[in-house]
Amino acid sequence: KAYLKSLTSMDWFKNVCTRGRNWPRKKRAWGARPYTDANDIRKAIVLVRNPIAMVGDRMALSMMRREKLNRIDELEYKHFVRYCEKVDRVYMRMEEFKELMKPNAVKRAALGIPCYTEYLRIMLWYKNVYLMAADKDHIELRWEDLYTELDGPAQSLLNFAGLKRVKNVWRFDQGDAKAKDDWFTGLIPVDIYDRIGTFMKTIASDDFEKVFVEYFLKPQPAISRFTKIDNKEQCKFGYYAGGEDDEDASTMTYERCAEICESEEKCLFFAATPNETCNRFDNSGGDGCQRRVGNYFRLYRKNPPAYTTSVLSKFTKLDNWKYCKDGQYAGYDDDADSRSMTLGRCADICESEEKCVYFAVKPMYSCSRFDETANDCKRRTGSEFKLYKKNTSN
Repeated sequence: KAYLKSLTSMDWFKNVCTRGRNWPRKKRAWGARPYTDANDIRKAIVLVRNPIAMVGDRMALSMMRREKLNRIDELEYKHFVRYCEKVDRVYMRMEEFKELMKPNAVKRAALGIPCYTEYLRIMLWYKNVYLMAADKDHIELRWEDLYTELDGPAQSLLNFAGLKRVKNVWRFDQGDAKAKDDWFTGLIPVDIYDRIGTFMKTIASDDFEKVFVEYFLKPQPAISRFTKIDNKEQCKFGYYAGGEDDEDASTMTYERCAEICESEEKCLFFAATPNETCNRFDNSGGDGCQRRVGNYFRLYRKNPPAYTTSVLSKFTKLDNWKYCKDGQYAGYDDDADSRSMTLGRCADICESEEKCVYFAVKPMYSCSRFDETANDCKRRTGSEFKLYKKNTSN
Protein backbone atom coordinates (compact mmCIF):
# COMPACT_ATOMS: atom_id res chain seq x y z
CA LYS A 1 0.00 0.00 0.00
CA ALA A 2 2.87 2.36 0.77
CA TYR A 3 4.34 1.56 -2.63
CA LEU A 4 1.06 2.54 -4.31
CA LYS A 5 0.98 5.74 -2.27
CA SER A 6 4.51 6.53 -3.49
CA LEU A 7 3.26 6.53 -7.09
CA THR A 8 1.10 9.60 -6.42
CA SER A 9 3.32 11.38 -3.89
CA MET A 10 6.83 12.53 -4.81
CA ASP A 11 7.83 12.79 -1.13
CA TRP A 12 6.93 9.16 -0.57
CA PHE A 13 8.51 8.17 -3.86
CA LYS A 14 11.84 9.77 -2.93
CA ASN A 15 11.66 8.06 0.44
CA VAL A 16 11.11 4.64 -1.14
CA CYS A 17 13.77 5.07 -3.84
CA THR A 18 16.53 6.28 -1.51
CA ARG A 19 15.99 3.63 1.14
CA GLY A 20 17.58 0.82 -0.89
CA ARG A 21 16.65 -2.86 -1.16
CA ASN A 22 18.52 -4.33 1.81
CA TRP A 23 17.33 -2.14 4.64
CA PRO A 24 16.65 -4.06 7.92
CA ARG A 25 12.90 -4.64 7.82
CA LYS A 26 12.53 -5.18 11.57
CA LYS A 27 14.07 -1.82 12.40
CA ARG A 28 12.39 0.37 9.82
CA ALA A 29 8.86 0.74 8.57
CA TRP A 30 7.35 2.24 5.42
CA GLY A 31 7.61 6.00 5.70
CA ALA A 32 10.61 5.87 8.06
CA ARG A 33 13.51 8.23 7.41
CA PRO A 34 15.66 6.77 4.56
CA TYR A 35 19.34 5.96 4.95
CA THR A 36 20.14 8.40 2.13
CA ASP A 37 18.48 11.78 1.87
CA ALA A 38 16.99 12.34 -1.60
CA ASN A 39 18.56 15.79 -1.65
CA ASP A 40 22.02 14.20 -1.36
CA ILE A 41 21.61 12.32 -4.65
CA ARG A 42 23.80 13.89 -7.31
CA LYS A 43 23.47 11.46 -10.21
CA ALA A 44 20.77 9.15 -11.54
CA ILE A 45 20.72 6.31 -14.06
CA VAL A 46 17.35 5.68 -15.72
CA LEU A 47 17.08 2.21 -17.23
CA VAL A 48 14.15 1.85 -19.65
CA ARG A 49 12.73 -1.47 -20.83
CA ASN A 50 9.71 -2.53 -22.86
CA PRO A 51 6.92 -2.74 -20.22
CA ILE A 52 5.56 -5.92 -21.78
CA ALA A 53 8.95 -7.58 -21.32
CA MET A 54 9.05 -6.34 -17.70
CA VAL A 55 5.70 -7.94 -16.94
CA GLY A 56 6.76 -11.03 -18.88
CA ASP A 57 9.80 -11.48 -16.63
CA ARG A 58 7.62 -11.27 -13.52
CA MET A 59 5.15 -13.71 -15.06
CA ALA A 60 7.96 -16.16 -15.89
CA LEU A 61 9.30 -16.14 -12.33
CA SER A 62 5.84 -16.92 -11.00
CA MET A 63 4.41 -19.32 -13.60
CA MET A 64 7.50 -21.42 -14.32
CA ARG A 65 7.68 -22.31 -10.64
CA ARG A 66 3.93 -22.80 -10.35
CA GLU A 67 3.55 -24.86 -13.56
CA LYS A 68 6.89 -26.68 -13.06
CA LEU A 69 8.26 -25.55 -16.43
CA ASN A 70 11.97 -25.74 -17.25
CA ARG A 71 12.36 -23.28 -20.13
CA ILE A 72 11.07 -19.83 -21.05
CA ASP A 73 9.85 -21.08 -24.43
CA GLU A 74 7.42 -23.46 -22.70
CA LEU A 75 5.39 -20.47 -21.55
CA GLU A 76 2.27 -19.65 -23.55
CA TYR A 77 -0.25 -16.82 -23.60
CA LYS A 78 -2.56 -18.81 -21.33
CA HIS A 79 0.12 -18.66 -18.61
CA PHE A 80 0.31 -14.90 -19.06
CA VAL A 81 -3.48 -14.59 -18.69
CA ARG A 82 -3.55 -16.76 -15.54
CA TYR A 83 -0.79 -14.72 -13.94
CA CYS A 84 -2.53 -11.45 -14.81
CA GLU A 85 -5.88 -12.58 -13.42
CA LYS A 86 -4.22 -13.18 -10.06
CA VAL A 87 -2.25 -9.91 -10.04
CA ASP A 88 -5.19 -7.74 -11.14
CA ARG A 89 -7.45 -9.36 -8.55
CA VAL A 90 -4.97 -8.66 -5.73
CA TYR A 91 -4.40 -5.01 -6.61
CA MET A 92 -8.03 -4.16 -7.28
CA ARG A 93 -8.87 -5.15 -3.71
CA MET A 94 -6.81 -2.20 -2.47
CA GLU A 95 -8.53 1.11 -1.92
CA GLU A 96 -5.33 2.93 -2.96
CA PHE A 97 -5.44 1.27 -6.36
CA LYS A 98 -9.13 1.91 -6.82
CA GLU A 99 -8.32 5.61 -6.43
CA LEU A 100 -5.78 5.37 -9.27
CA MET A 101 -8.44 3.77 -11.48
CA LYS A 102 -11.20 6.32 -10.78
CA PRO A 103 -10.95 8.46 -13.97
CA ASN A 104 -13.47 7.10 -16.52
CA ALA A 105 -10.97 7.37 -19.37
CA VAL A 106 -8.56 5.11 -17.49
CA LYS A 107 -11.33 2.59 -16.71
CA ARG A 108 -12.42 2.40 -20.35
CA ALA A 109 -8.86 2.04 -21.65
CA ALA A 110 -8.14 -0.79 -19.16
CA LEU A 111 -11.05 -3.00 -20.28
CA GLY A 112 -9.90 -6.37 -21.56
CA ILE A 113 -6.19 -5.76 -20.89
CA PRO A 114 -4.48 -8.51 -18.86
CA CYS A 115 -2.19 -7.05 -16.17
CA TYR A 116 -3.55 -3.52 -16.56
CA THR A 117 -2.60 -3.00 -12.90
CA GLU A 118 1.03 -3.77 -13.76
CA TYR A 119 1.14 -1.35 -16.70
CA LEU A 120 -0.47 1.41 -14.63
CA ARG A 121 2.16 1.01 -11.90
CA ILE A 122 5.01 0.94 -14.45
CA MET A 123 3.81 4.12 -16.17
CA LEU A 124 3.38 6.05 -12.92
CA TRP A 125 6.73 4.81 -11.61
CA TYR A 126 8.60 6.09 -14.66
CA LYS A 127 6.71 9.37 -14.52
CA ASN A 128 8.10 9.91 -11.02
CA VAL A 129 11.57 8.70 -11.99
CA TYR A 130 11.89 11.34 -14.69
CA LEU A 131 10.60 14.05 -12.35
CA MET A 132 13.14 13.00 -9.72
CA ALA A 133 16.03 12.87 -12.23
CA ALA A 134 15.14 16.11 -14.02
CA ASP A 135 17.23 18.40 -11.80
CA LYS A 136 20.11 15.97 -11.45
CA ASP A 137 23.00 14.83 -13.60
CA HIS A 138 21.49 11.74 -15.21
CA ILE A 139 21.75 9.41 -18.18
CA GLU A 140 19.18 7.17 -19.80
CA LEU A 141 19.95 3.65 -20.94
CA ARG A 142 17.67 1.37 -22.94
CA TRP A 143 17.68 -2.29 -21.91
CA GLU A 144 17.99 -3.39 -25.53
CA ASP A 145 21.18 -1.31 -25.88
CA LEU A 146 22.84 -3.77 -23.52
CA TYR A 147 22.04 -6.85 -25.54
CA THR A 148 22.77 -5.12 -28.85
CA GLU A 149 26.23 -3.85 -27.94
CA LEU A 150 27.21 -4.52 -24.34
CA ASP A 151 30.74 -3.19 -23.97
CA GLY A 152 30.09 0.44 -24.93
CA PRO A 153 26.92 1.11 -22.84
CA ALA A 154 28.28 -0.80 -19.84
CA GLN A 155 31.54 1.16 -19.91
CA SER A 156 29.56 4.40 -20.19
CA LEU A 157 27.73 3.47 -16.98
CA LEU A 158 31.01 2.86 -15.17
CA ASN A 159 32.44 6.16 -16.39
CA PHE A 160 29.29 8.06 -15.37
CA ALA A 161 29.39 6.52 -11.88
CA GLY A 162 33.15 7.16 -11.54
CA LEU A 163 33.92 3.45 -11.26
CA LYS A 164 36.62 1.28 -12.81
CA ARG A 165 36.27 -2.14 -14.36
CA VAL A 166 37.75 -4.73 -11.97
CA LYS A 167 37.56 -7.68 -14.34
CA ASN A 168 37.12 -7.87 -18.08
CA VAL A 169 33.95 -9.91 -17.66
CA TRP A 170 30.35 -8.72 -17.84
CA ARG A 171 27.88 -10.86 -15.87
CA PHE A 172 25.15 -10.32 -18.43
CA ASP A 173 24.04 -12.83 -21.06
CA GLN A 174 23.20 -10.73 -24.13
CA GLY A 175 21.68 -13.62 -26.11
CA ASP A 176 19.52 -14.75 -23.21
CA ALA A 177 18.29 -11.20 -22.50
CA LYS A 178 17.29 -10.59 -26.13
CA ALA A 179 15.67 -14.03 -26.49
CA LYS A 180 13.55 -13.45 -23.38
CA ASP A 181 12.37 -10.01 -24.50
CA ASP A 182 11.52 -11.31 -27.98
CA TRP A 183 9.65 -14.25 -26.49
CA PHE A 184 7.59 -12.18 -24.04
CA THR A 185 6.58 -9.55 -26.60
CA GLY A 186 5.79 -12.28 -29.14
CA LEU A 187 3.37 -13.96 -26.72
CA ILE A 188 0.95 -11.03 -26.75
CA PRO A 189 -1.67 -10.90 -29.54
CA VAL A 190 -1.22 -7.83 -31.74
CA ASP A 191 -4.55 -6.22 -30.81
CA ILE A 192 -3.83 -6.61 -27.08
CA TYR A 193 -0.32 -5.24 -27.59
CA ASP A 194 -1.74 -2.13 -29.24
CA ARG A 195 -4.37 -1.67 -26.52
CA ILE A 196 -1.69 -1.80 -23.81
CA GLY A 197 0.05 1.10 -25.56
CA THR A 198 -3.21 3.05 -25.75
CA PHE A 199 -3.89 2.40 -22.06
CA MET A 200 -0.45 3.63 -20.98
CA LYS A 201 -0.79 6.73 -23.14
CA THR A 202 -4.16 7.46 -21.51
CA ILE A 203 -2.51 7.41 -18.08
CA ALA A 204 0.27 9.85 -18.94
CA SER A 205 0.43 10.95 -22.57
CA ASP A 206 3.51 13.22 -22.39
CA ASP A 207 5.56 10.76 -20.38
CA PHE A 208 4.47 7.89 -22.59
CA GLU A 209 5.65 9.72 -25.70
CA LYS A 210 8.99 10.39 -24.04
CA VAL A 211 9.64 6.94 -22.57
CA PHE A 212 7.71 4.11 -24.20
CA VAL A 213 6.25 5.21 -27.52
CA GLU A 214 8.96 3.53 -29.61
CA TYR A 215 8.02 0.10 -28.25
CA PHE A 216 4.46 0.47 -29.49
CA LEU A 217 5.15 2.10 -32.85
CA LYS A 218 7.23 -0.78 -34.16
CA PRO A 219 5.42 -3.39 -36.30
CA GLN A 220 4.88 -6.48 -34.22
CA PRO A 221 6.75 -9.64 -35.26
CA ALA A 222 4.94 -12.03 -37.59
CA ILE A 223 5.09 -14.77 -34.98
CA SER A 224 2.71 -12.76 -32.77
CA ARG A 225 0.00 -13.54 -35.33
CA PHE A 226 0.38 -17.28 -34.75
CA THR A 227 -0.52 -19.54 -31.83
CA LYS A 228 1.92 -22.21 -30.65
CA ILE A 229 0.15 -25.59 -30.42
CA ASP A 230 2.98 -28.11 -29.96
CA ASN A 231 6.50 -28.07 -28.54
CA LYS A 232 7.67 -31.29 -30.19
CA GLU A 233 5.67 -32.61 -33.16
CA GLN A 234 4.49 -31.34 -36.55
CA CYS A 235 1.36 -32.02 -38.63
CA LYS A 236 1.22 -35.54 -40.08
CA PHE A 237 -0.70 -34.41 -43.18
CA GLY A 238 -0.94 -31.30 -45.31
CA TYR A 239 2.78 -30.68 -45.90
CA TYR A 240 3.51 -28.69 -49.04
CA ALA A 241 6.88 -26.94 -48.54
CA GLY A 242 9.95 -26.77 -46.32
CA GLY A 243 13.47 -28.11 -45.90
CA GLU A 244 15.64 -27.42 -48.93
CA ASP A 245 12.81 -25.44 -50.58
CA ASP A 246 14.10 -22.46 -48.60
CA GLU A 247 17.48 -20.98 -49.43
CA ASP A 248 17.92 -19.73 -45.86
CA ALA A 249 17.08 -23.07 -44.19
CA SER A 250 20.52 -23.23 -42.54
CA THR A 251 19.85 -19.94 -40.74
CA MET A 252 16.12 -20.48 -40.15
CA THR A 253 14.49 -19.00 -37.04
CA TYR A 254 10.93 -19.23 -35.69
CA GLU A 255 10.32 -15.59 -36.60
CA ARG A 256 11.62 -16.06 -40.16
CA CYS A 257 9.43 -19.14 -40.61
CA ALA A 258 6.41 -17.17 -39.38
CA GLU A 259 7.15 -14.49 -41.98
CA ILE A 260 7.28 -17.12 -44.74
CA CYS A 261 4.04 -18.78 -43.65
CA GLU A 262 2.29 -15.42 -43.33
CA SER A 263 3.28 -14.53 -46.90
CA GLU A 264 1.80 -17.76 -48.31
CA GLU A 265 -1.99 -17.76 -48.47
CA LYS A 266 -2.34 -21.54 -48.27
CA CYS A 267 -0.13 -21.82 -45.18
CA LEU A 268 -2.20 -22.53 -42.07
CA PHE A 269 0.47 -24.21 -39.90
CA PHE A 270 4.24 -24.18 -39.73
CA ALA A 271 6.70 -26.38 -37.84
CA ALA A 272 10.21 -25.01 -37.47
CA THR A 273 13.54 -26.28 -36.22
CA PRO A 274 16.11 -23.46 -35.92
CA ASN A 275 18.96 -23.62 -38.46
CA GLU A 276 17.32 -26.59 -40.20
CA THR A 277 13.83 -26.25 -41.61
CA CYS A 278 10.54 -24.38 -41.92
CA ASN A 279 7.86 -26.91 -42.82
CA ARG A 280 4.52 -25.46 -43.97
CA PHE A 281 1.14 -27.15 -44.02
CA ASP A 282 -2.32 -26.48 -45.41
CA ASN A 283 -5.46 -28.32 -44.34
CA SER A 284 -5.52 -30.82 -47.18
CA GLY A 285 -5.35 -33.59 -44.59
CA GLY A 286 -8.78 -32.48 -43.40
CA ASP A 287 -8.05 -32.91 -39.69
CA GLY A 288 -6.82 -29.42 -38.78
CA CYS A 289 -3.41 -30.82 -37.80
CA GLN A 290 -4.89 -33.02 -35.08
CA ARG A 291 -2.65 -35.97 -36.05
CA ARG A 292 1.03 -35.26 -35.49
CA VAL A 293 4.45 -36.90 -35.80
CA GLY A 294 8.13 -36.11 -35.35
CA ASN A 295 10.54 -34.60 -32.84
CA TYR A 296 12.44 -31.35 -32.25
CA PHE A 297 9.80 -29.09 -33.86
CA ARG A 298 7.82 -26.17 -32.61
CA LEU A 299 4.40 -26.10 -34.25
CA TYR A 300 2.32 -22.95 -34.81
CA ARG A 301 -1.18 -22.30 -36.16
CA LYS A 302 -2.01 -19.11 -38.09
CA ASN A 303 -4.56 -17.03 -36.20
CA PRO A 304 -7.84 -16.58 -38.09
CA PRO A 305 -9.00 -13.10 -39.16
CA ALA A 306 -10.63 -11.14 -36.36
CA TYR A 307 -14.40 -10.99 -36.32
CA THR A 308 -15.50 -7.52 -37.28
CA THR A 309 -19.29 -7.58 -37.10
CA SER A 310 -21.07 -7.28 -33.78
CA VAL A 311 -24.39 -9.13 -33.51
CA LEU A 312 -24.80 -8.71 -29.77
CA SER A 313 -28.19 -7.07 -30.23
CA LYS A 314 -29.52 -10.48 -31.30
CA PHE A 315 -28.82 -11.92 -27.84
CA THR A 316 -30.20 -11.39 -24.33
CA LYS A 317 -27.93 -11.37 -21.29
CA LEU A 318 -28.89 -13.97 -18.67
CA ASP A 319 -26.06 -13.91 -16.16
CA ASN A 320 -23.12 -11.69 -15.25
CA TRP A 321 -21.06 -14.42 -13.61
CA LYS A 322 -21.99 -18.04 -14.43
CA TYR A 323 -22.50 -20.28 -17.49
CA CYS A 324 -24.77 -23.23 -18.28
CA LYS A 325 -23.85 -26.45 -16.50
CA ASP A 326 -25.23 -28.64 -19.32
CA GLY A 327 -25.13 -28.64 -23.10
CA GLN A 328 -21.64 -27.31 -23.84
CA TYR A 329 -20.32 -28.43 -27.23
CA ALA A 330 -17.44 -26.02 -27.89
CA GLY A 331 -15.19 -23.42 -26.30
CA TYR A 332 -11.76 -22.75 -24.81
CA ASP A 333 -8.99 -24.02 -27.12
CA ASP A 334 -11.48 -25.14 -29.79
CA ASP A 335 -11.10 -21.56 -31.07
CA ALA A 336 -7.72 -20.47 -32.42
CA ASP A 337 -8.32 -16.95 -31.14
CA SER A 338 -9.51 -17.93 -27.63
CA ARG A 339 -6.61 -15.99 -26.09
CA SER A 340 -7.80 -12.77 -27.69
CA MET A 341 -11.54 -13.48 -27.35
CA THR A 342 -13.95 -10.59 -26.83
CA LEU A 343 -17.68 -10.37 -26.17
CA GLY A 344 -18.41 -9.22 -29.73
CA ARG A 345 -16.36 -12.00 -31.32
CA CYS A 346 -18.05 -14.66 -29.22
CA ALA A 347 -21.47 -13.36 -30.25
CA ASP A 348 -20.40 -13.56 -33.90
CA ILE A 349 -19.27 -17.16 -33.47
CA CYS A 350 -22.50 -18.24 -31.77
CA GLU A 351 -24.58 -16.44 -34.42
CA SER A 352 -22.73 -18.32 -37.18
CA GLU A 353 -23.37 -21.75 -35.60
CA GLU A 354 -26.93 -23.00 -36.03
CA LYS A 355 -26.86 -25.28 -32.99
CA CYS A 356 -25.66 -22.48 -30.67
CA VAL A 357 -28.45 -21.41 -28.29
CA TYR A 358 -26.35 -19.89 -25.50
CA PHE A 359 -22.84 -18.57 -25.20
CA ALA A 360 -20.75 -17.63 -22.17
CA VAL A 361 -17.67 -15.51 -22.69
CA LYS A 362 -14.64 -14.83 -20.54
CA PRO A 363 -12.48 -12.31 -22.44
CA MET A 364 -9.02 -13.55 -23.41
CA TYR A 365 -9.96 -17.04 -22.20
CA SER A 366 -12.99 -18.77 -23.70
CA CYS A 367 -16.12 -18.51 -25.82
CA SER A 368 -18.17 -21.43 -24.51
CA ARG A 369 -21.20 -22.42 -26.60
CA PHE A 370 -24.22 -24.49 -25.59
CA ASP A 371 -26.94 -26.22 -27.59
CA GLU A 372 -30.57 -27.04 -26.75
CA THR A 373 -29.50 -29.84 -24.38
CA ALA A 374 -28.66 -27.08 -21.89
CA ASN A 375 -32.32 -27.44 -20.78
CA ASP A 376 -33.10 -23.72 -20.66
CA CYS A 377 -29.78 -23.20 -18.87
CA LYS A 378 -31.50 -23.55 -15.51
CA ARG A 379 -28.47 -25.13 -13.88
CA ARG A 380 -25.43 -22.86 -13.85
CA THR A 381 -21.89 -23.01 -12.57
CA GLY A 382 -18.48 -21.34 -12.90
CA SER A 383 -17.35 -17.76 -12.39
CA GLU A 384 -16.22 -14.63 -14.28
CA PHE A 385 -18.31 -15.37 -17.41
CA LYS A 386 -21.05 -13.38 -19.10
CA LEU A 387 -23.91 -15.58 -20.28
CA TYR A 388 -26.16 -14.77 -23.27
CA LYS A 389 -29.12 -16.45 -24.96
CA LYS A 390 -29.83 -16.22 -28.68
CA ASN A 391 -33.14 -14.42 -29.21
CA THR A 392 -35.91 -16.73 -30.54
CA SER A 393 -36.66 -14.30 -33.40
CA ASN A 394 -33.32 -15.25 -34.95
